[in-house]
Order: sequence, then C-alpha cells, then structure tokens
Amino acid sequence: ETPMGVAMEDAPLLGQFYKETIVCSVLFLILQQIGIWGLRAFGIRTFMEKETRWWLHQMLNMTHHIVVGITASYAILWDPECSEGFGELSRYTYAGARSLNYGTSKYIPLLVPWTLGYMIFDLLQLIYIRKWKILILLHHTLALILWPTFIKWNVGHMWIMYYMSTEITGPFNVTRIILSEVSLKQSRAFIINGVAFTVLFIIWRLLPIPALGFALYRANPFNNSMLPPSYNWEMKVCVRVAAVFAMAAPLLN
Repeated sequence: ETPMGVAMEDAPLLGQFYKETIVCSVLFLILQQIGIWGLRAFGIRTFMEKETRWWLHQMLNMTHHIVVGITASYAILWDPECSEGFGELSRYTYAGARSLNYGTSKYIPLLVPWTLGYMIFDLLQLIYIRKWKILILLHHTLALILWPTFIKWNVGHMWIMYYMSTEITGPFNVTRIILSEVSLKQSRAFIINGVAFTVLFIIWRLLPIPALGFALYRANPFNNSMLPPSYNWEMKVCVRVAAVFAMAAPLLN
C-alpha cells in the first residue's frame, strides 16, 4: 500500500531540491551548446531556414518527454508502489482516491528536478527566440513554485506522477512540429504520427479525468477528518492547494 502522510523529515530538503533542478537545467544548456559548437565545426548554422539552436531545442524537448513520460508511465503501470494505487483509482475505489491524494512516491526526487530543470531551460529558449506564450509561462512558473513546495511537505506526489506520465504524448507532438518544418505535413508519416498522438492523448489524458475528479470528491482533502492523522497545518494547506491546481492542470497542458 502506498504510504500516507510520510513524516516531514523523510521529505527532500527544499534547498537541495532546487540545486538539483538548477543542475539539470544547466545540463540541458550545456548539451545544447555542445551541439551548436559541434555543428558549427562542420559549417552548419541553419537547416531548413531554422537555426541549429531551434533544432537542438526540439531534440532536447524530445529527450525530456521520453525520459520523464516513459519512467512515470512505467511506475504507474508496473511498479507496485504506484500501480496498486492507480489500479484502485481506475476502479473508482476509496483506496484509489486516498492513494492519489495522500500517497508518496520514491520517483518524485528523481524525476521532478529533471522536469523542472527542463522547464527552466525551455523558458530561457522561448524567451531568447521571443516566442514565449503566456500559457507556457504560467504552466512552467506554477510548476516551479508549487511542485517543490508540495514535495517539501510530502503532499501531491501521485498527482505530480500522473501529470509527468502525460509527457508520454510529447514525442508525437515534437515529431509533428519537426515534420511540419521539413514540409512533410502531407506525408503518411505525419498522418500516422497524428493518429498515434490523438489516440494516446485520449487514452492517457482525457479518459482518466472522471476518475481524477472522483478521487478529489471521494478523498475530499478539504475535510479535516479525511486527512491522514500525521498531517500538520502546513501539509493541510499544501494538499488543499494541490487539489485546486490538480484539476486546473489539464487546462494548461
């Protein structure tokens, strides 16, 4: 059974967590710069009228989606720590609702710094090329502020795990962008990729929404009697903020 209300001392230190996030962000920047230098060594500065920086951004974007999406999806589907709770959730049980709202996961300290590090890198790239959008800025900023806070107080782990698992649709979106840039929008590859993206989007992002809503209603983190006894007032505040943003997240994805 997924542990509920883990003691605060078992949570990652916030300062250490942000250091790991910054390290991951710098790693993405270094990898991109190495790619730029390497391509320039061969005299390649642009491809299909796009700077190499843009192409490398897409490749790192793809890497982020694959690493996070596959790892989080694996945990949800096959790792007993997560899969038992999500299995119960798919059957609309009270145990599943409690697991989603109050469970914790060992994958969080591993995946979240990588994810937030990429978000910092992504924002810097979009600002640099002056193509940032308010929705992306809002999405990344809220995650950068709220996720570390939730993790510090050991709440919202399973919500974060689920939303990281939805990155599994990301590679298809990046592929769509790349195929569009190389003038293959009418190709069979573009159509197959689009169908795969749509099917996976429906299965992994849309169909779970009723179960997620049921979990919030059934576990009701706004009722003190439903919360784990070990929760202090900070954890109670965080789990309620997490609940509010949990159902708002689909609007930003």
